[in-house]
Amino acid sequence: MIDFGFDLAGRREPLLTRGAVFSAFASIAEVVPLTVAFFVLDAVFRETLRLDALPWVVAALLSSVALTWWLKTRGGYDNFAATYSLVCDTRLNLADHLRRLPMGFWSKQRTGTVSSVLTHEFGLYTEIVTHVWSLVVAHLAKPVAIAAVLLLMDWRLALLALLPVPLAVLSIPWSYRLLSRASDRLADVRGRAAARLVGYVRGIKAL
Repeated sequence: MIDFGFDLAGRREPLLTRGAVFSAFASIAEVVPLTVAFFVLDAVFRETLRLDALPWVVAALLSSVALTWWLKTRGGYDNFAATYSLVCDTRLNLADHLRRLPMGFWSKQRTGTVSSVLTHEFGLYTEIVTHVWSLVVAHLAKPVAIAAVLLLMDWRLALLALLPVPLAVLSIPWSYRLLSRASDRLADVRGRAAARLVGYVRGIKAL
């Protein structure tokens, strides 16, 4: 379901999916205190709040905080474990593939580019999956949960809160294209810099 370009690993990693589910539920759990606060304040203003309900309110708040912490911890652990396992398998498979290539490949290919792929590019994948992916899932689930709570309060508030969503969705492809072009330029510059560094180090012996 989710591999983020780790096709070279030769397998799927179910922990990524489970980590995403935990992250989504953690975001939903974060909305619980806001919901409880709304109903408590509504009861205060209506003068219908009963003192015997306060222990239940406190229990609900503490439970939501504990549940959020547990879900985030489990989601983060699954993401880290899955990502580093996939990166390990991918690097091993790629290294095995490189050693089978003919010598002509190395005469045409910059060594620095290959080195950059094996080190920095995989490190970038690791950062994206372990950190960015969980944030993306969380930031998608939380607005949905907040919109559901707003519908309970007032449908007009929910409609107003959801108005920017179409604009945000339309901006995603544009942002992705900008990021992709910048990433390609950065990868090319980094590969050329690494190739020059390797060439300089090799030239030291000749000098």
